[in-house]
Amino acid sequence: MMLTPSQAEAIRAEGNVLVMAGAGTGKTRTLVERCLYRLLNPEPRRRVSIDRVLIVTFTEAAATEIRHRIRERLEEECRADRGNSHLAEQLALVDTTAISTLHSFCWRLIRQHFFELDLDPRATVLTAEQSSLLAERALDAIWEECYGARDARTRALEQFVQDQARGRDDSIRDLVLRLHEYTQTLKNPAGWLDVQHRRLAQSSPGHWKGWLLDAVQTLRSRWLPLLAAIDHPVCVASARILESIHGNAKVVEMATALDAILEADKDWPRGTKTRVRPRVERFFDDAGFLASLATGESGHDPLEEDWAWSRPHLFTLLELTERFAARFEAAKRDAGALDFHDLEQGALRLLLDRNTGTPGTVAQHWIEQFDLVFVDEYQDINEAQDAILAALSRSGDQANRFLVGDLKQSIYRFRLANPGIFRGYL
Repeated sequence: MMLTPSQAEAIRAEGNVLVMAGAGTGKTRTLVERCLYRLLNPEPRRRVSIDRVLIVTFTEAAATEIRHRIRERLEEECRADRGNSHLAEQLALVDTTAISTLHSFCWRLIRQHFFELDLDPRATVLTAEQSSLLAERALDAIWEECYGARDARTRALEQFVQDQARGRDDSIRDLVLRLHEYTQTLKNPAGWLDVQHRRLAQSSPGHWKGWLLDAVQTLRSRWLPLLAAIDHPVCVASARILESIHGNAKVVEMATALDAILEADKDWPRGTKTRVRPRVERFFDDAGFLASLATGESGHDPLEEDWAWSRPHLFTLLELTERFAARFEAAKRDAGALDFHDLEQGALRLLLDRNTGTPGTVAQHWIEQFDLVFVDEYQDINEAQDAILAALSRSGDQANRFLVGDLKQSIYRFRLANPGIFRGYL
């Protein structure tokens, strides 16, 4: 079977390996070949047994395909070398090896350690439809409590609905569900919520101002080389202004520079605007948006005004989300059921030490079980899933992860996948 030089290099490489390639370039094939390379390696030190391999995919169909490909190759090898006991053993083990979706593996992990999570051993996993129905019922209960209490929290909710949704609470309910969904994709949902509480306790949006400064620096690094390459007075002037914005610049200084860029945008020589500006239109749009958020020499601070207006609503949203999470969790426990996020969060609680956030005793046990860890379609990972896989993998001289993905093929952002995690490994 012919391999490209880059595929051959990835198959034989030591340590953690990241394969990034486009559609149709054989990423999954490379994953399978690397696995077989180690299963069939003639050097005993390099050879592994398939029952000490973990292969994680994002769909059951992909897991089935990978298992089928490995089985086919092992059958071919067995026919060619009928007396090889190692090959016969690998073929016998292929149907029971850990090739599955991450949720399936997490469910296996939880079933073996249910007592450590204080779960009913007869617990079942809800379908997406069942989970959605149970969530809606839990949210209905929270809404009835809020409107029935007629207290300060009721007034805060009513004001939130009025200001943000014109008196209709459908979109607010959706916000609560979406925020809860987001927290469940994180490594530490409770920690993230605690950070939001501490931010909302501040009278000034210091983190917003930090984000604004970062955004201006991103604008600078992205557009400076592009503007400098265009031989036109407006672009040259804008590049010169951008270059003057240093990393330690204050908000007022940035506001002055952004205003100067917007002034330059008003002075296109006749006959050049329609020809040149479309190439940099997004730059001026972004500069205008950032300028609208920055504090100018007049002292007017849009971020402070927005913070004072939105802070009570953000607190209400946060409180509603936490109340919903508690009610939803209780409903699932009463039903003796888990949803897909529970599988991920349950696995994290088992694998990571509660105090340090590092792999604990259970993780060490599983790390010893797997010589190799393969993950397909890593561009569709979220933070919780990445933490699970990291906790199951070795590091340092024994690093054993093989990650395959393509940022252009990320299809699960609607499920809150975070392609930036994969990008961070590049």
